[in-house]
Amino acid sequence: MTTSINPTQILLLAFAGAIGVLLRFGADQFATRLNFQPHTGTFAVNILGCFFAGAVYALAASKGAVSTSTSQILLVGLCGGFTTFSAYALQTLTLMQASSISTAVIYFIVSPLVGFAAAAGGYFLLK
Repeated sequence: MTTSINPTQILLLAFAGAIGVLLRFGADQFATRLNFQPHTGTFAVNILGCFFAGAVYALAASKGAVSTSTSQILLVGLCGGFTTFSAYALQTLTLMQASSISTAVIYFIVSPLVGFAAAAGGYFLLK
């Protein structure tokens, strides 16, 4: 099955992603101004992004209050630009809802460990 690419949808997705990036930057700057530890802004962004992703998912999947294209713009664009951690959390949730509990648990545990290992590997490889 082939779907056509809607140029308007692509532009809205890119715009939402840019907004997410700017919000992320603003959160980091705000945390720095408050003299918080560097990871505090990231932690806050990740938690806010996860909350927002769960809320959009509930409005789209459970209540049908948000269209598929709007939820994609908000989740992939805005949350994707804001944080990819929200996608990880939401994908874990959807795996659990699909009765793939063991896969969800493995994904939940392995993703941050492998992500950390990859980040450390990239750092030490290029250090």
